[in-house]
Amino acid sequence: DADDSMLGRVAFHSWLLAGGRVPFDRHAPGLVDVDDRGDEGGAFVEESTSWMQSRWRHERDVVALGGDRCLVTDRLIVVPRMPLARPAVARVVPWLFAQRHRRLIERFGHG
Repeated sequence: DADDSMLGRVAFHSWLLAGGRVPFDRHAPGLVDVDDRGDEGGAFVEESTSWMQSRWRHERDVVALGGDRCLVTDRLIVVPRMPLARPAVARVVPWLFAQRHRRLIERFGHG
């Protein structure tokens, strides 16, 4: 749950860990917008910066499909601090989200 006082400010700081153990980046995420559509779904926009990314914008939309099913759509804008990192980021970020979506499907199922 988010209220208006949370919007537009850093919500927390978090470490990204390689292999679940070695810190390699520190994120400062914050919510820009939250759209709670009740039983129909909802959406959020998160903006953050990190040591490695000058901009990370994550827009997630969840649409209820009926029963216990939903459609999750992620849209991302990622701008690395070092331009030479763009090819790696272009490969790694889609892979990370594919992994995340696989885990969501494993946990919650799909139809």
